[in-house]
Amino acid sequence: MNIKKYIVLLTGIALLVAFMSACSGTESSSTTTGATGTSSSKSQTPAAPAKPVGKVDILSQTGAINDISMYEINGEVQNNTGAKVTFVSISATFYNSAGAVIDTATTYSDPTDLEPGAKAPFKVLSAKSDISGQIARFNLVTSHN
Repeated sequence: MNIKKYIVLLTGIALLVAFMSACSGTESSSTTTGATGTSSSKSQTPAAPAKPVGKVDILSQTGAINDISMYEINGEVQNNTGAKVTFVSISATFYNSAGAVIDTATTYSDPTDLEPGAKAPFKVLSAKSDISGQIARFNLVTSHN
């Protein structure tokens, strides 16, 4: 390969690397009750705020059939990220005794935005009253912006 082609190739690679570095950066974070770890990647774009590190933990949870025959989970979450989080949501997956998923539901904490260390209650309802008696267990997952 002659020197001119080699320089053009190196210049092209350098430009590609610079472009990819400038365009990269997505953020995501979720926390699953009972699991350890949160996955996140931080953007290099100055305009994007840094994602809080840590978890929004579920402190308590109780589930039972309520007065209108719907399965209701009441609980409390706490912001343990060290930064303010917004739109804290709690998603429930309901299982029957065979382990099959029979319903899912999502709600938000009240209030939805939490300062570091703040706690908030939540209530998740299964919208399917006909399956309330079939729910053997549930799993909760928190997420936030």
